[in-house]
Amino acid sequence: MEKIVYRSGVNTFYELDNAYKLVDRKGKFAILDKDEKLLMKIIELLQGERSFYFNEGNGAFYLNIYENGRGKYYCSLRQLVVAFNMDGDFEQNLNTVKNNTVLLVNDKEDWNLKRSNLEFTGIDNNVNTFYSDGKNFFIRHNKTGYVVKTDLDKDLNELI
Repeated sequence: MEKIVYRSGVNTFYELDNAYKLVDRKGKFAILDKDEKLLMKIIELLQGERSFYFNEGNGAFYLNIYENGRGKYYCSLRQLVVAFNMDGDFEQNLNTVKNNTVLLVNDKEDWNLKRSNLEFTGIDNNVNTFYSDGKNFFIRHNKTGYVVKTDLDKDLNELI
């Protein structure tokens, strides 16, 4: 059974048995972990007649927030969820995530943004993919699928 937990602009959040559902005015929706802290963060960002809008071109929800005439946040819902689930400062994490591609474990479930379905943030150079899960740094050889894992060390990661 769906129960409305929050409404902002053109978005409505529903509480499901084991998830939250974000729906836009056209009925496009995304499924999120039933995480109260994540929901509260999204509600905080949506204050003041703000909303996520669905981009038909690339099939993603986006949030665009301006403060003092300058863009403060411009990110996809997927980027926001990944940044929120990383350790450390949210804004810093969001900037890091925005500079990388966020892929899904199962790309057939485009709108299942439950944490278990978010694979990684990464940079793909056609030979190797570099990514982090917020705790470790990984390098995957795309042809063989072989993965190397190291500590999340900023200097080492930049050197690599």
